[in-house]
Amino acid sequence: MLPKKHRLVKQSDISKTLKSRYRAFFDGINLIARDHKVTSYRPGFRGLIVISKKIHKRAVIRNSLRRQFNAIFEGLHASDKLPCNLDCIIILKDKTCIDLKITEHYHKFIVSQLNRFSKLAATPQNPTKVLTH
Repeated sequence: MLPKKHRLVKQSDISKTLKSRYRAFFDGINLIARDHKVTSYRPGFRGLIVISKKIHKRAVIRNSLRRQFNAIFEGLHASDKLPCNLDCIIILKDKTCIDLKITEHYHKFIVSQLNRFSKLAATPQNPTKVLTH
C-alpha cells in the first residue's frame, strides 16, 4: 500500500483530477491524471484506485485487484520513478480485468502514461488553446 501522503483522499482533489484533460484508456482501465505544484500539503505523486461493485460483487476480489495495482505504484515509488507532480486515478471499467492477472503490459502502460502526463504537465500550455480528444 502507498504511504498515506501518497494517497489521493480529499474529495475536492479527486473531483479536480476527474475533470482533468490528461486521460488514457487500455483494456478496460481508465487512467486520469492532473498536475499540481509540490508543496507540504501536496508532497508529490498521489494515487487512487477505483473499483466499483459492478466489476465484482465480492469485496475480496476487488481488494485483490486494488492490491495488485498498488503494488505497481509501490514498485515505482521504491525505484523513484513516480512523477512528483501528478495526482493519478485508475478506474477499472471492464469485468475482463478480473480474469487477467495484473501483468507486465499493465505495468508498462501505467509507467508510459505517467511519464507522458508528467512531460505534458511540465510544458507550458497556451491558456487560450483548448485541447480536444
